[in-house]
Amino acid sequence: KKKGMFSGLHVIHPLTGERVPLWFGNFVIASYGTGAVMAVPGHDQRDFEFATACGLPVRRVIADPKGNDGPMKKAFEDLGPMINSPHPGFDGLEGDAAKQAVIAALENADAGDRTLNWKIRPWLVSRQRYWGTPIPIIHCPSCGIVPVPDEDLPVVLPRDVTFTGTGNPLATSSSFLDVACPTCGEASRRETDTMDT
Repeated sequence: KKKGMFSGLHVIHPLTGERVPLWFGNFVIASYGTGAVMAVPGHDQRDFEFATACGLPVRRVIADPKGNDGPMKKAFEDLGPMINSPHPGFDGLEGDAAKQAVIAALENADAGDRTLNWKIRPWLVSRQRYWGTPIPIIHCPSCGIVPVPDEDLPVVLPRDVTFTGTGNPLATSSSFLDVACPTCGEASRRETDTMDT
């Protein structure tokens, strides 16, 4: 359930000069980004639920293609033309054109910068198990990490492995593990992790 408390403070909207009430909410992730969000209750369901629970106004700023302009029963989360903007020039803009116009206005007002957030998170791509796609890498003591040559692909799982319940089964197969480096010919070892598929 969305809960909130008014801080008693207001912030000034950087483009319109409007006083915007500052609320504390239990659904904002403090460790993500700045820990503060500009709520858009008319067009984000979480923000709508928060605004409804706290008795805050809900402003429709994207036109509903069905022409609905009465009180909202839920957030309208589709794309459409901007409406009801107190900033001149935004009404009627849609999608990327609307985004670019808002970004340009913020930059012109020295109130923001264009940034790119990849939202990349750590991801494990390997496992120490038999079932999976072998990672086509050879570890050479002289050359370092060497990719398996294209003509030797795909790397096929061996059948002479020992399943002990502990450790990596591929490390038990010398026919799989022990190979010559494709670059220098030195005795090398194949990667024993498999891709997490």
